Amino acid sequence: MKKIKKLFFFTIGIILLFTMKVYADSVTYMSCGNYKGIPYDLPGFIRAIITIIQIAVPIILIIIGSIDFLKVVLGSKNDDLTNAIKKFVIRLIVASSIFFIFLVVKLLISLVGSNNDGLLECLSCFTSDGNECSTYEVEKTNYSDEKAEADAKRKELEDKREEQRKENEKKKEEELEKNSGESHKSSITGITYKLYNQMDPRWSNIQTGGGDNIGQIGCMVTAVAVVSSSVNTSITPATVVEQKLGTSHPYTSIPKLTNGKYNCTMKRPSSTFTNQSIIDALYDGKVVIVKVWGKNRGGRSPFSPAQHYMAIIDVKNENNTTQFFIGNSYSLNKAAKYAQTGWFNASEVLTSYQTAEVCTLS
Repeated sequence: MKKIKKLFFFTIGIILLFTMKVYADSVTYMSCGNYKGIPYDLPGFIRAIITIIQIAVPIILIIIGSIDFLKVVLGSKNDDLTNAIKKFVIRLIVASSIFFIFLVVKLLISLVGSNNDGLLECLSCFTSDGNECSTYEVEKTNYSDEKAEADAKRKELEDKREEQRKENEKKKEEELEKNSGESHKSSITGITYKLYNQMDPRWSNIQTGGGDNIGQIGCMVTAVAVVSSSVNTSITPATVVEQKLGTSHPYTSIPKLTNGKYNCTMKRPSSTFTNQSIIDALYDGKVVIVKVWGKNRGGRSPFSPAQHYMAIIDVKNENNTTQFFIGNSYSLNKAAKYAQTGWFNASEVLTSYQTAEVCTLS
């Protein structure tokens, strides 16, 4: 009895599995006995299949048997006639069995089983007229609303993340702008220079030529802007590039940006132009832009592993040591000492310098 029940409901489960997609959105379901959640059209569908089997299969078997029997009769062979009669009888028995099998199964279950769970009602629902079936309504799940709600929550989360990202970016930009807005007043001339950072997001992504931007190779551009800002505070690294001076030398760029108020000359280390010459020029009120080389260029400068321009805008002597004030911001890492603006020993700055642009303000 239990095996019959398992087989029956296993069959129902398989049918439900393959029809669930079709009926999942239905709001009307069938129930029989203690069993609910049956798709509305499923019992009728199974009854139709059973009816077809009960009628079509016996008819086909009887037709096939009749054809075989007729062939034998026309052939007038006694042995064949005997075999044909046997086959025909067997087919009649099989056809009858198929027609009555569902009634027999229901009868057996009613005789040896119990109906505590409404199994007989479900058998009637699926195999007879369907009077044992009843319908009930279930509120339809609105999947589109659920999806819309999930999408809204996801968008809300994404918006919060984007808002937080923008807030962090804004704080970062404000910090950079604050640093870039700082200035230094020369202790020698009293002239004020703005201290720019080539990594400032306002211009770090501006291309200087050849596909590179100010943030990547804008040290010379930034140094030129630092010196030129003493004449015109509106000049920034972006201005230097906009004036198509991003690939020029400081000694040609600064006079153009300051309308000739600065006269700049490029010099190289020699017996007539030494470290002391640069110190003397600074004490005379001039400014100097030096190009230093690091280890990747065969030099020893601690300010860059390769090539780097720096604006020297002030000088002082402290504890018998000459110090330079460098306009040299190209790093966001405050711990990177040699990538910052500030006071440095002259000996560090002038290690492995290749050229010096000495600029005099007229």
